[in-house]
Amino acid sequence: MPPQGCFPPTRGWSPKTSPPSRPSAPRRRGGVPRIGRHICALGEDRCLTQIQLAEKAGIDHKTVHRIEDAITDLSLSRLLRLAAALEV
Repeated sequence: MPPQGCFPPTRGWSPKTSPPSRPSAPRRRGGVPRIGRHICALGEDRCLTQIQLAEKAGIDHKTVHRIEDAITDLSLSRLLRLAAALEV
């Protein structure tokens, strides 16, 4: 009988084995990678950093990073803000 307060391992692993691994990279979405690459290229053409682009668009710089790397979905309102900031 295990000592009080000790519970058997769950999810198919024990302290003697390693825990289940997490995915190494985020899943990419369908059409967003192309848009993200275009946003990144347009920002570079205009010599804008992600932080400068985010400030001009009125969104968080981490969101710009996630959009460019296709980690997050791109809403229409964000797309319009970025387009205005990039003057396209």
